Amino acid sequence: MALYTGYIGYGPVFKTTNASAMIEALRDLTADGGGDDPELAFHGILEAVENVRVGSTCYFFTDASAKDVDLYPVVSSLIIEKKVKVRAE
Repeated sequence: MALYTGYIGYGPVFKTTNASAMIEALRDLTADGGGDDPELAFHGILEAVENVRVGSTCYFFTDASAKDVDLYPVVSSLIIEKKVKVRAE
């Protein structure tokens, strides 16, 4: 799991192969602040894709636009190289 915001930044990455640990980490997520659109979305996606196995699926959740769209070519190339599926929810 790779976290990102518009005002703090991104990271750290939470890595586990334990499904219960991931569910617990997801349950512990909170949102605060708001109104700080746009966010560092592509940094978060890049962190996630760099840290998953080839052929993995990543889920991307956001309520804001991205302010780091300049990273799109890098992120897109890595997604293709690692054969990662990114699902935007």
